[in-house]
Amino acid sequence: MGSSGSGPFHGIESKSTLETIPDGLYNANLIKLRQQTLKKRKPAHWSITRLNRNIRLGSFTSCVRVWIPVFLLSAATAVFAAPNADVAGLAQKSWTALHPDEYRDAVLEARRQIDPVLTFYRGRNSQEEVIAFFAAITHSEEIARAILKQSDEYDLSPSLVTALVWEESRFNHLALNKNKTSVDRGLFQLNSKSFPKLKESDFFDIEKNTRLGTAHLRWCLDLAGTEVSALAMYNAGTTRVTTGGTPKKTLDYTSRILDFKNGLDGLFEQEFAIRWQIMANGEIKPDATRGFSTAQAAKARVPILNAFRR
Repeated sequence: MGSSGSGPFHGIESKSTLETIPDGLYNANLIKLRQQTLKKRKPAHWSITRLNRNIRLGSFTSCVRVWIPVFLLSAATAVFAAPNADVAGLAQKSWTALHPDEYRDAVLEARRQIDPVLTFYRGRNSQEEVIAFFAAITHSEEIARAILKQSDEYDLSPSLVTALVWEESRFNHLALNKNKTSVDRGLFQLNSKSFPKLKESDFFDIEKNTRLGTAHLRWCLDLAGTEVSALAMYNAGTTRVTTGGTPKKTLDYTSRILDFKNGLDGLFEQEFAIRWQIMANGEIKPDATRGFSTAQAAKARVPILNAFRR
């Protein structure tokens, strides 16, 4: 890199070849070279004629170099101008620009939309079917009803709550995990230090454990503002997350829960929501375009959902 014999500035730092020739020899060679040049010099009229010819030739070459690209560019513009004008006109007709604040409000409004699982759970015609779907996932109708009820109460995504329970206890309401100074129990693995007033039997009660677990998740979500941070707080505690001390195992924990949630939402859409319609007035009815009646929609079971019952 520091060598003067390579690179884009090769030769800049080296001495000129002329500087290495002795002065006497250099002057003699210069005089001899000048005499040879004078002998070979052409007449003045020949030089002028050649100069004029070069000027004319150069002008022609310059014209060719300049005007041919201009001509080609003009032709191309003429060919593509009309289609581009049509496309521009179509774009103006199909898209109306919004103010940046309007874009922001539209995005935030989309994020505030009611969870589709809650929408179907709150529907009179589809509620029992939603319970049946989550009972197939959890292998327990009691657990499914408790999760959906508390998710509705605290306005949480049932898929998120279900994914959290799966990660914490694998839907085992008797799950127990002993730490160095405390014990985690039940579906939501409630910690004995966090809930010191609970009796041991209360930790294993499906309804009580679910109510306290969803309430704590709601508190974490309100405090953190995002599902990622809320789940991290649920696992590692608010202090570690707010001070930037979230451990990698907590990040992995959060990722697994969100993966399960997204998969569950996709399964719900594929196996359940596709068979129902949400009307303009908010009422939920079977999708008549697919030939379902209310009874058929309620009884329909598909292979993927049946697999959860085995």
